[in-house]
Amino acid sequence: MSLNEAEIEKRLIEKLEEIKYSYRPDIRDKTALEANFRQKFEALNRVTLTDAEFARLRDGIIHADVFQAAKALREYGYMEREDGTPLHFQLVNLKDWCKNAFEVINQLHINTENSHHRYDVILLLNGLPLVQIELKTLGLSPRKAMEQIIDYRNDPGNGYGNSLLCFMQLFIVSNRNQTFKPEGKKAAAEDAEIRGKITDQVFSDIPRFQRQKQSQQAVVDAILAKHDAATNHRRFNALLATASINDAIAYYRLFKQVQAERQADNLPLHIACVFSPPAEGNRDVKQLQEDLPQEKADNQQEPEQKKAALQEIISDYNAQFGTNHKLSEFDLYYQDIQQRIKDQKYPNKDYPRKNKIDLCIVVDMLLTGFDSQYLNSLYVDKNLKHHGLIQAFSRTNRVLNDTKPYGNILDFRAQEKSVDQAIALFSGEDAKRSREIWLVDPAPQVIEKLDAAVKQLEDFMQAQGQPCTPAAVNNLKGTAARVEFINRFKEIQRLKKYLDQYTDLTDAQQQQIEQRLPEDSLRGFKGMYLETAQRLKNEQGKTKDPDNPVIEQLEFEFVLFSSALIDYDYIMGLIARYSHEQPGKETLSREQIINLLASSSNLMDERDEIIAYINTLEAGKGHGGIEDIRGNYQVFKAQKTQDELAQLPTRHRLKSEALQGFVDAILDRMIFDGEQLSDLFAPLELGWKARSQAELALMQDLVPLLIKQAGGREISGLAAYE
Repeated sequence: MSLNEAEIEKRLIEKLEEIKYSYRPDIRDKTALEANFRQKFEALNRVTLTDAEFARLRDGIIHADVFQAAKALREYGYMEREDGTPLHFQLVNLKDWCKNAFEVINQLHINTENSHHRYDVILLLNGLPLVQIELKTLGLSPRKAMEQIIDYRNDPGNGYGNSLLCFMQLFIVSNRNQTFKPEGKKAAAEDAEIRGKITDQVFSDIPRFQRQKQSQQAVVDAILAKHDAATNHRRFNALLATASINDAIAYYRLFKQVQAERQADNLPLHIACVFSPPAEGNRDVKQLQEDLPQEKADNQQEPEQKKAALQEIISDYNAQFGTNHKLSEFDLYYQDIQQRIKDQKYPNKDYPRKNKIDLCIVVDMLLTGFDSQYLNSLYVDKNLKHHGLIQAFSRTNRVLNDTKPYGNILDFRAQEKSVDQAIALFSGEDAKRSREIWLVDPAPQVIEKLDAAVKQLEDFMQAQGQPCTPAAVNNLKGTAARVEFINRFKEIQRLKKYLDQYTDLTDAQQQQIEQRLPEDSLRGFKGMYLETAQRLKNEQGKTKDPDNPVIEQLEFEFVLFSSALIDYDYIMGLIARYSHEQPGKETLSREQIINLLASSSNLMDERDEIIAYINTLEAGKGHGGIEDIRGNYQVFKAQKTQDELAQLPTRHRLKSEALQGFVDAILDRMIFDGEQLSDLFAPLELGWKARSQAELALMQDLVPLLIKQAGGREISGLAAYE
């Protein structure tokens, strides 16, 4: 039986009422939420506040910092009342939990300056929203709800930072079939105490890399061999956790030596290293080292040698990144490292790779409390236990999307027993279930799933009377068949993407994957997926059949088809190479470049223009180097856009000068003005209905051209026509 979201929501609330939650359908906005909290607060603390006192209380407990909000839940607060008497209060009865008020609300609306936010189900504790539950229908992935939560949190002025929603401690998303949430009350309480949020434990999947203790040389060799696979060809970055400051120094120097020897054959990793310097009476460093026990102890031995090594490391860092850090201002150096790790999020064309860190060597620093969605791998050459192990491993699992299906842990100390102990300690007694939550399936199991997914695609294509080849996808009849292909192949790509990030695949396993899904066939299917998905995406929101929601519920997951290798610079380099090769002696054909473009979603918005440009070039004509190719392409693209724009006045019965002025005004201000659109059609003297239809027809043709000319910048007000 198919249930819509409202019915799923209703059933969930009924279940919560069965376990004695009070349903409050009257709380639907910020005002009602605050009034209910005030009532619960006054009852808990046996006090009656004036309106001014409540406003001071509310503003005093709301924190944009999630740590401070989580801390406020667990501590006694203080405020001075209007008559000068002190009020010591608590938000939660920590001694007698049964005396707290447990409530459930739904469809809460809190608006920002830019958006209207609606929350499916929220659990209240003494009127404070602590748990957010987002529900989706069975046909949709729970990840869609997780992405919605992240979008809400990133929206300027969102309620998570300036309303009672700041107390949110747990997010749960579900489609009745899959539910994402942290396992284990103790783990939740522990992590909330430390960081005030636990939204990311959903994705704490860790592949295991079990080895015996090896020499540092062997560890360096292993990291250099596996880093590109682990980090999806350096789309993400990594930490190397070492056992001591001396080990960190030794590793840094060894990487430096090995990479210098191999520079001709390999693109070197950008490696940073950070550990605290000897305190030497510096209060800031002393305070910093209170949370860095290993570094504090290490700095007691031979401090001058460690200081000299850190100065050497900072000097190399300055040379690499063009900075001017010094040991006396260590905190600025430390902050810069953290920011560069986070700056991995920017594409290379926007933020050059030379400015990014691939690997950072650490001892204690960054292993707790540091969050970056683009940090996905942790190399471990130190013994970790219990809480420290969970904290260190969790650096790699911050929510992003399907390009980061899990965090990678490459353990060089064979600590599987310690992992099992930590999981058992922080995830309750069901060890088997806990391992399923924390650890990804071993590679053979994922390969079996891939094999089954390929078989399902083959069966589907056979049922449609077609061979299982990329070309046959064009012969599929009807929307339902194309949607089915999208869903079948998306699962294949998801599993293949996961396997690409396993660093311990054997040669036999890699051969097994290649035989089941040859690279040429995979690339062809990816191209057909992207082409079909783009057509279906353009149909979303335009279907008139409410009983056929198949397109509206379709999730395309274009990010699964992106490639860290096939970016703008890579394609321009291939085009330059192709243009210099003599006919009959080409090592790279025009068709190969086009197929590469078609198989990756990275350049979907520009793919047609790039292909059209490639088709104007002849092999062997030598159209210049990469910069020449890049410049000529920009000229070609601008001219192509201008030619397409020049066709619109005739098609829509408009004056060329008027249309060009309309377009120029939009691009000058980056704002779309609906009144100017109406003025554009005023000379035609159309009726209201005919004018609306004419405006929509023009914008359907004009929006893609405006987006191209905007060059990635957002045009305010244009979204209504996209």
